[in-house]
Amino acid sequence: MTSIIGTHNENTVALVGDLQMSGLGRKSFNGDKLYVDTFPGTISGITGHYFFIDEAIGNVSLPKDYTPKQVSEQIYCSLKDLKNQKINCKLDSAFGLTIEDVVRGHKKEDKVDENIIKILQQSLTDEKGQFKEYLNNEVVTVGFNGGTPEIYTATPLTHDKVALNFMTVGSGRDLSSQSLNEFYETIKDPNSLSTSKMIEQSVLAKLKSEKNMGVGGTSDIVYKKRGCEPVMIGKDESVLFEEIIKGKCNKLIGTRVANRGLDDIINGATFEEVEPTIFDENPKRRKLELYLRGY
Repeated sequence: MTSIIGTHNENTVALVGDLQMSGLGRKSFNGDKLYVDTFPGTISGITGHYFFIDEAIGNVSLPKDYTPKQVSEQIYCSLKDLKNQKINCKLDSAFGLTIEDVVRGHKKEDKVDENIIKILQQSLTDEKGQFKEYLNNEVVTVGFNGGTPEIYTATPLTHDKVALNFMTVGSGRDLSSQSLNEFYETIKDPNSLSTSKMIEQSVLAKLKSEKNMGVGGTSDIVYKKRGCEPVMIGKDESVLFEEIIKGKCNKLIGTRVANRGLDDIINGATFEEVEPTIFDENPKRRKLELYLRGY
């Protein structure tokens, strides 16, 4: 599965996602789970079965000047329609039934075993059942409605607006939600939080969620300020961003130095510009390097 974290402050929306993909008993770290350019003005992150969600998103058609709500609503409709289409194919192939037959509890012209009907009825909403590849999918969309930052979630079964300044989905949501909840409990006004601190806490939450088997790889980090194009943090800079957070949390990098490095990366500084400020003059450099190498 995955870990997708959406956040916003007063003038910025952001998404952080992991890179791990799993299937056929293997895992890789090349997952492309953030949709940055598909719906200009918004950013979306996905968790679940990639090819199913990608097909559903590909079926979405929107006019210009859409809001995050409209994008999320259309994604929900597309996920729901594709889910029904796929399940109908399975039901017809295996039992000669349709979703309508299962919901109705019987087939109009023929008798069907009641036990089979009951099992199928439960499966239609069971995200761990036989239709899980069509049900266990979720898309987080962030963007601006006019000047207001918003977060929405869509699944094949539901569509909701998020009332908080953050949202986490995926198999890592238990630990990432705990991390963000604990942090935001200490913040009086989440809207006034700096973009750098907001993204730092999102990446920290993703790092903590790596204890879940389905989460891993370097963070994908993208943010969008009001009225601006999305900014995607580069791969090397994302690795360094994580290293700074790890060093800071383990007191191997001074807080002031770490915060300056994180700010610089978010503001567009390159790996080559930031890395020396973190390592070269660090009195704990040797300990930091050993820690980051896993010793």
